[in-house]
Amino acid sequence: MDIPKNIKSNLKDLGFTDYETSIYITLLITGPLNAKELSKASKVPYSRIYQVIQELNNKEFITKDKDSRPTLFYGAPPLDALKSARKRYYKEFDRKTKFLFDELNPMYLMKNAPQRLEIYQIEGKKYCINKMQKLTRRAKNDVLLATSNTDILKSIYPILKELRLKGISNIHLLIQSGQFEKNFRKSELFDSIKKIAQIKKTEKVFGTLIVIDGGLDAFMIYEKSLVDECIISGIFSEAPLLGIILFQYFQYLYDGAKIIHSSKTKKNVARVNIV
Repeated sequence: MDIPKNIKSNLKDLGFTDYETSIYITLLITGPLNAKELSKASKVPYSRIYQVIQELNNKEFITKDKDSRPTLFYGAPPLDALKSARKRYYKEFDRKTKFLFDELNPMYLMKNAPQRLEIYQIEGKKYCINKMQKLTRRAKNDVLLATSNTDILKSIYPILKELRLKGISNIHLLIQSGQFEKNFRKSELFDSIKKIAQIKKTEKVFGTLIVIDGGLDAFMIYEKSLVDECIISGIFSEAPLLGIILFQYFQYLYDGAKIIHSSKTKKNVARVNIV
């Protein structure tokens, strides 16, 4: 079977070997096959077939029917398979960039002058929310949001819903426990957001923090109390350092927070555990 070079090249960029590419494309074209049939159709040696199948199964590019005799193997739908590949890629990218930043930045700071970080400020609730919405629409992989402001949640929910429909499932919300949590959980907004995001609670949330794609974009909204009024302000920076700092700060808060379950979710989880 001749596989187009551009398909081979792109799958290779995702970490595929020639054998893995051959097996996956064969299954997409022919439909389910057992190991012997797959070896013959894909021209992958039978002595290697199970090893390659296991690698593709780990990558979630194939599935198998355990009840069939002999076992049949299926090519996963490309949309599902590529979503899994994208998720793994960004997870590994975040892990490597965090490791490299932690290792390399101290080396830089030892021999170089301190970095100059230019931070921009905007004022006004309307302008801050507009900035946050614009930033969120640029998300390609994940959205991390910490807030206890209902107006902000209402304004950002439609965009989060759009992102979820596009396949972005790594959406996390952190809210403040206490009275805000109690009121929020009684609202229809909570039920809507719970369908598209994982929600956690912590004792204190300062202002609103949103981080996009592991810190590639970040924005913080806070309130300044004056004598007779409260001014909403937001800060952001074109430099990547602020995004990295806010990303790590969010993760610190989120790792120590507690997951919020709706009563319906708790019942479902209980049933699963019982089964």
